[in-house]
Amino acid sequence: MACFVQQVTLTGAWEQVAAKYYVWLLAWDESPTKLIYDRLQDQPGWNVQSWPVSHDVVTEAPDELIALLLAAGDSDTEST
Repeated sequence: MACFVQQVTLTGAWEQVAAKYYVWLLAWDESPTKLIYDRLQDQPGWNVQSWPVSHDVVTEAPDELIALLLAAGDSDTEST
């Protein structure tokens, strides 16, 4: 899990993204991301959801994933 051990430099540009999405996958018992889910729920500009699937979202929730991606695309075109 390199994302948890490799250092990254953030510029703050992500804050300019109009619509941000975060999906917590409930069926992944050992998920280290519950704290992120809890923190983002109250943050303005975030669409935070929880889905009863494991880490294989494409296989387990394809319709929900497509709907989310289409909504994200729609919100992106509305803000430009």
